[in-house]
Amino acid sequence: NLVHAMDLALEHSRTDIAFGLGEMLAYLWVQTGQWIEGDRRLDLLLKSRERALDSQQGAERVASEVRVLSQAGLIAALLRETERARLLIEEAFALGRELGDPGPLALVHESNSIRSILDGDLDTAEGNLLESRACFLKAEDRGGAAVCVGNLGIVESSRGNHEAAL
Repeated sequence: NLVHAMDLALEHSRTDIAFGLGEMLAYLWVQTGQWIEGDRRLDLLLKSRERALDSQQGAERVASEVRVLSQAGLIAALLRETERARLLIEEAFALGRELGDPGPLALVHESNSIRSILDGDLDTAEGNLLESRACFLKAEDRGGAAVCVGNLGIVESSRGNHEAAL
C-alpha cells in the first residue's frame, strides 16, 4: 500500500508526500534485503526531483531528499555499485550541509560509514560514525546515536579488537 501511495503521489506531482513515503520505504527495503526493489523505486523518486524543483522546496522537503539520497547511496553500496553509491552520498552530503540540519546529516554519515565498512576502510567508517553520533545527539535523537555506538562496535570487532567492541 505504501508503494502504491508513493506512485500515486508521484503521478499527482506531490513529491513532498512521495519523498516522505520513500524515506520510510527505503528503511524497509534496506532492513529486509529488498535492495533491487528499493534501488529501482528510489531511482524513480530521485528522477522526479527535476520536475519538482520549482514546487515546494521547504526545509522538510529538502531534509527528506537528503535522507532518500543517503538511503539510495546505502542501497547502491550494498549492491556493490561503488561509484554510484559514492555519488549519491556526496550529493546527500552537499544538500545536507546546505540545509544545516544535523538530523539528515547524521543519516548521511551513517550511510557513508556502512559504505566504508563494505569497502574495507574502517578508519573512514569510524570517523563517519563519530560524526553521525555527534549529529544525532545534536538533533536529540538518542536512538540514532545508540545505533552509531553499535556500529562502532562492529568496526572494532572487524579490526579484531573484540574487547573494545564490547
